[in-house]
Amino acid sequence: MITQTSNTARGNEAAGFAADNGMAVDDPDVPVEKDAFGQLYADSLCDAMAARLLARAAERMPPTAQRAASLPKWRLQRALDFIEANLAQPIGLADVAASAGLTRMHFAAQFRSTTGYSPHAYLLRRRIGHAQMLLRSSALSVLDVALSCGFGSHAHFTTVFGRMVGEPPIRWRTRVRGEGAIVEPAVPATAHRGDAGA
Repeated sequence: MITQTSNTARGNEAAGFAADNGMAVDDPDVPVEKDAFGQLYADSLCDAMAARLLARAAERMPPTAQRAASLPKWRLQRALDFIEANLAQPIGLADVAASAGLTRMHFAAQFRSTTGYSPHAYLLRRRIGHAQMLLRSSALSVLDVALSCGFGSHAHFTTVFGRMVGEPPIRWRTRVRGEGAIVEPAVPATAHRGDAGA
């Protein structure tokens, strides 16, 4: 069909295109069937090639959208201190943004640009890290750990813990209890999620 289209484009109307046992054959004596499916297929193929070429060209162009500015270190530290001091309390985006002296939208964009995490994702990671330390080193029940880490219910805590750690808190506690004291894992504020080992 491509040969037919190129022959037609060059003005060589006599060249036909036929299929012989699955092989494309150019034969000027074979009549060309005008079917809509063949033309649609050729048009689709041309569109796909053009789209691919445009996509490759777009990849080489510099990005036009600017990335959100990074959060200044002093504002970031204020936000992190606020989160650490209030892990057991309900914390909203407006509360953390106010501690850093920014609006919610500016704070959220700059926090994500600086840390690689949304404020909510960072808060959950800190709460789960604190919960792991408490589960391993204290005699608190799982419900008490959940409440002391700012979760409203045992079910919500178990769901989030299971999603982030890979197993329920009771099973995790049982598995790690014999391995000694745990140091609460710190989530680096300046590391991005994709920076493994860098």
